[in-house]
Amino acid sequence: MIRKGVIPITKRRFVVKELAVQKGFTTILSLQKATGISYPTLSLIWNGFSRSPEYETLRKIAEALNVNITDLYIDEVEPTHVSAPI
Repeated sequence: MIRKGVIPITKRRFVVKELAVQKGFTTILSLQKATGISYPTLSLIWNGFSRSPEYETLRKIAEALNVNITDLYIDEVEPTHVSAPI
């Protein structure tokens, strides 16, 4: 017998670029200068390729943008269909 169902999967999407532009940081380099974070690391976050940046990195970004760390990302829930034997 096979049981079918839906499991919610949470994906974290960083919105650093959007927040930075709103706060006047129009380039990665401008935010890099304000945070001291390496350009390659900041570029990955800015472009949405980093899934789990270090806490200290997020803290520096949040401080430069004058926002809470939790404002730097959005958790999106996506339903995933699964089938499993019982």
